[in-house]
Amino acid sequence: MSMQLSPEQNSKEDYFKNHNKVKTFPWSLYHKPLEDSLIAAASLVSSGSNTPLQVLVIGCGMLHELSDLPKDIEMTAVDIDQRAVELVASIGDDRIVKTRVMKPEESLSVLEQQYDFIYSKEVIEHMPDPLSHLKQCHAQLKPGGRLWVSTPNYGEPWLPSVEYTVLEVIARLNGFTRFGMHISKFSKRKLKQTLEQAGFADATSQAVSLRLALVGSGTKNL
Repeated sequence: MSMQLSPEQNSKEDYFKNHNKVKTFPWSLYHKPLEDSLIAAASLVSSGSNTPLQVLVIGCGMLHELSDLPKDIEMTAVDIDQRAVELVASIGDDRIVKTRVMKPEESLSVLEQQYDFIYSKEVIEHMPDPLSHLKQCHAQLKPGGRLWVSTPNYGEPWLPSVEYTVLEVIARLNGFTRFGMHISKFSKRKLKQTLEQAGFADATSQAVSLRLALVGSGTKNL
């Protein structure tokens, strides 16, 4: 998985608590378009399947999007935060068939399964080697399977201007700093190129959420 938190996150910020903000204004301005894009991608893959869709969620958090995901899926949810995994396991939704706490250095190959659809929301920016991680995602997809990812958009001035002013003030008031939080920064072009380098066909990247975020996707060739 090769995921790690920056020193600032480890020492000052509790990301688990931040998941509570996803549905509330103004944070919903950022996250709602991401969830809409994710649900559309999952529904598109699901519509072409006659069997339950095998889904892997990387960095599951609190699974806010669960209620809107297709009904005929079998989900594996993983996270490096044990609290998130325990919360998801306690939901009691029959679609969640497996949960796992992943060590940052673990490869996705430990899951010993391939999937029709893999998604990862706001995760790759925290990884020191996102290309290696995306290659792991590619390996865990079934032929014809699809990946969906989202990440902050550093290719335009809007995100840095907000992040290092208003959001930094809010962070300081809550006892942490956003500087150094995202160790891998993506532009629209870089995200598409990285997906292609990882082996994905039909790689796409587009700006959403007032152009503050990016969503990328790609498929594994048959």
